[in-house]
Amino acid sequence: MGKKNKPVFNGYACFMNDFQKKSGQKFNSKKDLAEAAASHWAKLTQQQQQVYKDKAKGLKGEAARYTSQGVNVDIILAEENRKKLIEQEMNNYINSLMISLSESNEFPFQMFHLISINEFCFFNGNKRFIPAEIAVIKFNLQDGVIADNVFHYIIKPGKLPLGYTADATKISNETHQLPVPLGIDKSEDNRHEVTEGLLKFLRAGISTVERDFPPLFCEDKYREKVQNVVKYLLIDQGYSEDLIKIYSLDSFFYQLRNTTADGEIIWPSITLSTLELERDVYDYCPGIACDFHDNSDVPNFYRLVVMSQ
Repeated sequence: MGKKNKPVFNGYACFMNDFQKKSGQKFNSKKDLAEAAASHWAKLTQQQQQVYKDKAKGLKGEAARYTSQGVNVDIILAEENRKKLIEQEMNNYINSLMISLSESNEFPFQMFHLISINEFCFFNGNKRFIPAEIAVIKFNLQDGVIADNVFHYIIKPGKLPLGYTADATKISNETHQLPVPLGIDKSEDNRHEVTEGLLKFLRAGISTVERDFPPLFCEDKYREKVQNVVKYLLIDQGYSEDLIKIYSLDSFFYQLRNTTADGEIIWPSITLSTLELERDVYDYCPGIACDFHDNSDVPNFYRLVVMSQ
């Protein structure tokens, strides 16, 4: 029996993996993938090809393992470890914050930040949500939410990816009902304005002692989507994706409820926090949506309504 062919560690092989991920296409064989990627590889400059060649050198000599889809197992494990570290960092932050506030008189005045997102569609080609709307609010337990502590934008993401207009139209009709972008001219892309506005809004609440932006909290069921949108808003404008952290509102609410209960454990499980967030007891309150959504059939999908609940 002949020996199994080992994965080829060269620059083109690395490029093929990236090409398959970004294109979102499925290929029947490695041969079909290689043929499809060939013309794109040829268009790269020598410097761009060298990046993939250098990446391949780092893999040579290692006993790399691959999934049935040709993805390096070590890369998957590294991503899983990264996510675990983020969760650990989040839990440590929330726990430390609650302990610090409970030992001081600052609890009623501490500012917290919530974020919510609406999208037009999910583009499978580069695994990103195409955003439609963003809302961020600052609040404290003393004053709640006041007008100056609200950031809201209808996002114009530019031209939709080819073939996704139908998906975007369906999602819009069923949820937020925002106009689906045509992307005819530059005025239909305001992501730079949105990103800079968001950073300015968050920066206004940072003291001279603090260096980092405060974390933004959102419900667990929407967290992956919100992380994705914020990540690409930052990256597309040249910022690090780690500049803004998106943390679990379910975990935050769970810790907050128990910390403010004078030593009692009101909610023994985080599940109770999640159920409380999903109750939507203020599903629609007239007057807290913008003119567009107050006059639409679905004001409860408006991000500021969600946040104000």
